[in-house]
Amino acid sequence: MRDTLGVFQTATPVAADFTNSGYDDALISVNIGYEQFDGSYHYRHILVVHDFQTNLQYILDELQPGANLASTPWVGDLDGNGKLDIIYSVLGDSENIFTMNGFKMHRLRSHMNLSKNVVWGSYMGSNHNGIFQQE
Repeated sequence: MRDTLGVFQTATPVAADFTNSGYDDALISVNIGYEQFDGSYHYRHILVVHDFQTNLQYILDELQPGANLASTPWVGDLDGNGKLDIIYSVLGDSENIFTMNGFKMHRLRSHMNLSKNVVWGSYMGSNHNGIFQQE
């Protein structure tokens, strides 16, 4: 099977149990580039969850204009309500992603209860030390 993970992407994935299966899934930041009829190139961004148990992928958020070149999403419980939150950024310019002309921060507030601690919820892991330590 062959699949694509988008274009111009260096942000690392994070891991959490997005499907409440008891197993961690990967959250991947994906940039999609496409050519317009006039020859210009545009970019869109989307968050995708890969469920390793079923080998299925799920789109987690709406398609956003712009791209995420190197900002790893953050996953955890931001407000302490026991629900999964996701913070990520997208460059504001959907045509020229290399100008770094501003960016937008997004927060996804899910209704999903955290069934266990997020063990790799940010760049360098949830403890910010680069060490994976399973519960």
